Amino acid sequence: MINRVKGWLLAATVLLCAQAGAANLSDIQVSNGDSQARITFSFMGDPEYAFSQIDSHSVALDIKTNRRDPGAAAAV
Repeated sequence: MINRVKGWLLAATVLLCAQAGAANLSDIQVSNGDSQARITFSFMGDPEYAFSQIDSHSVALDIKTNRRDPGAAAAV
């Protein structure tokens, strides 16, 4: 479960770094439970985003941001 969360964090960070937009990523928090994980992204500004459910266990999140916060990559 933790490896899957780390993989999602890495994928989300890559998406955030590759896009240009109106918000800056300021923090990423992860909490794990027995049956679910929660990932919280905090932004300076209002992000533009889209999401889709890939299957019953996976969600894709596409977030526009105008720069990468160097501290955010350390969370991965």
